[in-house]
Amino acid sequence: MIVSELRRYAFVSSVKCGTNTLYEFFTRYADGKRHTQPDFHNTDAGDYALKGYYTFTCVRDPYERALSIWSSMVKHDQDRYGFQSNYPEAVEDFEVFADWLVNNWESASQWALRPLSLYHGKLSGVTEFIKLENLRLDLAALPFFTHEEAFYIQSGTWEIASRNSSKEIQPFLGVSPRAAQILHDWAVIDCHAYGYPVRSA
Repeated sequence: MIVSELRRYAFVSSVKCGTNTLYEFFTRYADGKRHTQPDFHNTDAGDYALKGYYTFTCVRDPYERALSIWSSMVKHDQDRYGFQSNYPEAVEDFEVFADWLVNNWESASQWALRPLSLYHGKLSGVTEFIKLENLRLDLAALPFFTHEEAFYIQSGTWEIASRNSSKEIQPFLGVSPRAAQILHDWAVIDCHAYGYPVRSA
């Protein structure tokens, strides 16, 4: 979590939603300080909300988020979660991983595998959301930035690194129609919650 007492906001990170980029941005440009918690992501902002702080987090298109989970936790991971040893076919085939994901996310121990809206349901005090795909505009619209600061954000004067790198390191661009079909029941939860388009039915 990033907190600014000066600007009175608390930002709670979401799994696979640009955490490193946003942590760097808020600490560099928005008087934020990182608050270390036992769980890197799952942080309760309820106390800050009660104090009148602006509390928010970041969301992401669920299909792209699934690609990012696969890329970082399976394909390019050091097998922290056992995929490479237990599901070697999922390492090189996103569709195989998608099939595993939709059948195992409810029983999996890692919150990263759950739809974001269910993860956010466990958080207290977080009610506002910015979107990773619309990052500059959404950041510029945050109420604790001045008009001049918002201009810096939108014009690119303040650097915002792109963390949406999954498209660059996996063998196809976007989600294949078959993968989208497989992911439907998992992804549609967040599509409805955050207004993302459903890619399959």
